[in-house]
Formats: sequence, C-alpha cells, structure tokens
Amino acid sequence: MSNQIASGQRFLFIVVLLTLCCHGCARLPDFAQPHLSNQPFDPSLGSISYRQLTVEDFKALTPSPHIADHRHMINAHSSISLRPTTEMHYVISPPQLNFGVYKAYLQDLSFKAVMIPERSWWNPEIPANKTAYVLQHEQIHFALMEIAARRLNRKLSLSVTRSISGPDQKSVEQQLVKVVDEEIAAAQKEILAEHTAFDEAASLRYAPQDQQEWYNKSQKELDNLAKWAR
Repeated sequence: MSNQIASGQRFLFIVVLLTLCCHGCARLPDFAQPHLSNQPFDPSLGSISYRQLTVEDFKALTPSPHIADHRHMINAHSSISLRPTTEMHYVISPPQLNFGVYKAYLQDLSFKAVMIPERSWWNPEIPANKTAYVLQHEQIHFALMEIAARRLNRKLSLSVTRSISGPDQKSVEQQLVKVVDEEIAAAQKEILAEHTAFDEAASLRYAPQDQQEWYNKSQKELDNLAKWAR
C-alpha cells in the first residue's frame, strides 16, 4: 500500500536582513533581526538554488513592508527559503505482514535552500566600496540556509531506516508526520539561532575579518555536507 502526503505547506521560510548602522548597539533592533515569515509560498515566483549571488539577483523594487520605515538603515535584505525538493512519500505495510500492526516507512523527503529574487531588495544607495562586503554578508545567510537544508536531509535519512508502528493506518500516518514536523521544528529553531548569531557578529559593526571567518566556516561546512545536497 503506497501513500503520498502533499508537502506544499511543509517548508521553512525565513527573511534575513543586513544593517550596518548600529555601531555600538548591544543587540540587533527588532526590525533587523532574522525572522520567519508567514507569507504563503507563491509558485509563480522564481527562485535560485544555492550558488554565488550577484547584485542583480536582488530584484525587489522596494523593501518588505515591515522594514520600509527603516530603509535608510538597511543595505540589503534576502528572502531565502528552506524548500522541499520532493513531496513526502511513505509506505504502509498492512497488518497481515506485521503480526497485527501497521508499519509506516518514510521513503523520500529532502530539502534545499532557495533565494527568491522578487522578494529580495538591494538598497541602491549602497556606496560602491561597500558592495562586496554587503554581498558577502547575504551570501553567508544563503550558505547558512543551505547548510540547514543539508543537515535536515541527513537527519531525515535516518528516519528512512526505521519504521513506525500502530494499530491502524491513520495512527501510523499521524506518527510519521509528527516525526517529520518535529525535525522541521528543530531545524527552524537552529536556523533562527545561527542567523541571529551571525548578524550579531557582523551586522552591529563593520567587521570584515569576523565576516570572512564566518564565510570560510560556512564554505567548509558546505563541503563537509556535500553528500546531503539536493
């Protein structure tokens, strides 16, 4: 018995911002903190899988409404999403094969990071000598999201090797979805923490050396997780 759950609502969506105006601030202002967006996924919008970004990839003509009043303090903001590369597929074994219990096995579910150009904004007033720094900052945010996707793929791969048992088909379906949701929720928490830590290290002040260290670290981690790229 093969079954499929549509996973269109099962993705993470995070908007990350960069501000360089808070020299001496103890923490990021609320409007500049990475946050999850409740915007529904719009399949008509184009997206970019992980690669090196260019200024031309930021196609939004205006910043997001929640930061519009602070646009003079924002150099750029990226709209990046952790999105499924496949729908969630699973198999349920009938009870006659399992001594009276149903068993569910996760067959396929994986994620990748994407950047949504139409929702990503580049401040046209950025001085030319700051372009490389700002672009590297947004690149690191993109890399951190791709790292999160690969880590989640690695975790979910362990779920493929185990079964979930229950007295009926509905109960094992619910348990399987719960396992996946818990993994996604854990990834969501880690994503916010890591993006915030990065912004606190490199957005509260001009810190090219610290930012370069984050870039080097993220690239090394991407290489280490290359097996889990989708």
